[in-house]
Amino acid sequence: MVERVIAYFSMHARMLFLLLSICAFFIHDRGLLSAAQDQPAWQPVWDKTVEAAKNEGQLTIYSGAVPALIIDEGVFQKRFPEIKVITVISEGGAGAAQRIMAERRAQKYVADLTMGTSSSVWTLYSIKALDPISSVLILPEVTDPSKWWQGTHRYVDPEKESIFTFMGSPREGSIFYNSKLVNPNEFASYWDFLNPKWKGKIEARDLRASGTAPPSMRFPYYHPDLGPKFIRRLFRRWT
Repeated sequence: MVERVIAYFSMHARMLFLLLSICAFFIHDRGLLSAAQDQPAWQPVWDKTVEAAKNEGQLTIYSGAVPALIIDEGVFQKRFPEIKVITVISEGGAGAAQRIMAERRAQKYVADLTMGTSSSVWTLYSIKALDPISSVLILPEVTDPSKWWQGTHRYVDPEKESIFTFMGSPREGSIFYNSKLVNPNEFASYWDFLNPKWKGKIEARDLRASGTAPPSMRFPYYHPDLGPKFIRRLFRRWT
């Protein structure tokens, strides 16, 4: 099967079994399903899973991402018209986690799959709301680690089975600049960001907000030459 560290994880293993495999079916080479004359070992499992999903008739996804990042519903519905896809979008993913927790307190299990950021993932993990993913992947282009970046499946949870990371980008102290306005040669260290000439010209995420801002400060916070002193001076100087 990309802050870009987003994770798929399920509340009901049966429907996760279906969605992750079907997503892979559309993302990768569809010819794998018909290439061999003899049925591969995974084929009966796939067929049984699809049939069970058709009988259930509905797939409910909670997410903090736009629907296009979850599944191409048009393609999915054309291939599986018997399965209705319902997506519930909550900005940032926190809303989805809160909704799931509220439903759990009411003994309701509505969501089949959720996709969110690290904060929402760990919230659900802490209340044991996640079923394992590792044991329910089906298609060979998904289960074969060699098809993935650096030849491995990546899980965030300690057990390496429930929080599957399928996309990502660096978030540890990333810095971006306008090449038309800034000469990178002017910066010999992070402390050069405190130069008064940059006052009013630096933009940063609010550290008090949930999401990607706090993780991006881990690098300067733990760096022996920077630390909390650098972070305090950086934000106090320009506020």
